[in-house]
Amino acid sequence: MRPLALLMLLVFAGCDGGQQTASPANAPAPAPAAAVSSPAGRAIERRLALTLQFPEPALAGAFQAHAAACALPACEIVESSYATNAPYGRPGALLRLRVQPAALEALLAKVSSSGAVATRSETAEDLTAPTLDVTARLEAQRALRERLRAVLQRNPAMAIADLLAWEREFARVQGEIEGAESQLRALQLRTGMVAVALTYQVQAAPPARPSWLQPITDQVQDAHRILARSAGAMLGLAIALLPWLPLLWLGWLGLRRFRRWRAAQKSAAKS
Repeated sequence: MRPLALLMLLVFAGCDGGQQTASPANAPAPAPAAAVSSPAGRAIERRLALTLQFPEPALAGAFQAHAAACALPACEIVESSYATNAPYGRPGALLRLRVQPAALEALLAKVSSSGAVATRSETAEDLTAPTLDVTARLEAQRALRERLRAVLQRNPAMAIADLLAWEREFARVQGEIEGAESQLRALQLRTGMVAVALTYQVQAAPPARPSWLQPITDQVQDAHRILARSAGAMLGLAIALLPWLPLLWLGWLGLRRFRRWRAAQKSAAKS
């Protein structure tokens, strides 16, 4: 049997709707197609972002407490970072989590009770189309794998060349199945849990109450600014005149000589 004949058998096996082909006894049964998550049969990925503000001494403790409160299987930590060289020298932290919807409210209640929520944003992405696409592709590849098994069962005395062609095709199909299963698991992970991003910042100190001396202080500060601007203008003028100093000096020397010459002429005329 030649490889072309093998491919014809695959086509006939796939098109023969009236005949049932039995797979080998030790062959794994095809896994059922994954159901698309709710609501209403749609696969939705939810993302939640919170910015939390704490007094500087309490920030590190709150960050560690929130990380410890995230425990499998209801919650898992995706990224955790703490930096002391944040802008203006203040510490900052970031915590990225995946949380099951049932455990989300309890986690948010714990997080919100320990710090001030500065910002909160929620986004959602519809992943129904890619999920259905991967599921359909996975079912098609599994059906093709079963037809390959049926061809091998019908032709146990297959020639070596045909057997090698069958094994290459089976390996290709199996690789496609494993890749589609990985994509489907990733999509199910994204739609089955909520992505939570917690950003930790140092809470700004409340503004001080204005003093009765504030108008005088403002005027002194304004005077400082005016003096600084005047000094800057004078410095700029000096820098602008610097290239012209040799010409000014020569002009001054010429003017002195001219005045001396005029004075000599006048004295000579009087005498």
